Amino acid sequence: MRLRQLAGSVAMAALATFTITAAASASTVSTQTTEAGAAALFPGTAAVTFNSVAPGAFSTYTSQGVTFTPDSGTEYIDGTYANQFNTFGQSLHNCYCGNSFGQVTMTFATPVSGIGFFWGASDNQWTLSAYDSSNALIESFLLPITSFSNAGDFVGIKDPGIAYAILAGPSSDYVFIDDVTGIPGGVPEPATWAMMVAGLGLLGGALRTARRTTVNLVKA
Repeated sequence: MRLRQLAGSVAMAALATFTITAAASASTVSTQTTEAGAAALFPGTAAVTFNSVAPGAFSTYTSQGVTFTPDSGTEYIDGTYANQFNTFGQSLHNCYCGNSFGQVTMTFATPVSGIGFFWGASDNQWTLSAYDSSNALIESFLLPITSFSNAGDFVGIKDPGIAYAILAGPSSDYVFIDDVTGIPGGVPEPATWAMMVAGLGLLGGALRTARRTTVNLVKA
């Protein structure tokens, strides 16, 4: 009976390791920062700055392993409002026109552990939602209304296994996104590593107790 109880404790410790890790992994980001600050928040890959493409209208655009596809209408890339509305050069945006998008999907060539970007000029509520490769919703949150802000409004979602993200709002709202970046998949956050280590410590302690008890029973 004692051995079965200890085995149960070991199993619970193992389960706690993975449960704590999962709970610690999901988070949303909404802050004001610089390009360097954003790179520190989302390390591991270069941002899609949109500066290397000739200005124009696109039905889809791919760079740095990220594909941007509007639900309908057209997405525009240019520097008409460079260094305004939280942009740093050319940016991706919609327009005050009949073919303006109300949704853009950002699809990753390989799953990432986070997506973030600078967000500008919104006068209405937009939603950022992240999904895994089986189309299950991972996380969703309402983005801040930034209007004329040029204070470096940066938003994002951090969570393992993001296959794509959808930015959605009213097509009549002229908005900008710039410096889109993702954390490479399989790179846990520092807090997640700490939780994993703590959980493994619990597991190791339970195993040592089980071994000592087994030896004592054999000697008896």
